[in-house]
Amino acid sequence: MIIDAKCKPLNDRCGVDREDLYQLNSYLTAHKAELGALAYPTLDQQPPPDIQQRNPWLTQQNRAMNFVQLPTTESDCTTALSTLITSRRMDTLD
Repeated sequence: MIIDAKCKPLNDRCGVDREDLYQLNSYLTAHKAELGALAYPTLDQQPPPDIQQRNPWLTQQNRAMNFVQLPTTESDCTTALSTLITSRRMDTLD
């Protein structure tokens, strides 16, 4: 799995930058990874953006891309990443 951390908000108003999508897709293709994520910090207590609720997105090569917000505290972030990795691995086994 490739996780590309971003230091900017993920929100429905702006969405995901095209450049970030190309970058993640390139990483997935170059490393033949089946799972990838653009990870953004959770900056407020609002519900997850619509784009996150529609995960996973698929590339043309059928690789899963996820857009997620992660907590900014170390322990909560570790838990959230573990959940993401475990759930996506289980999805690929179905």
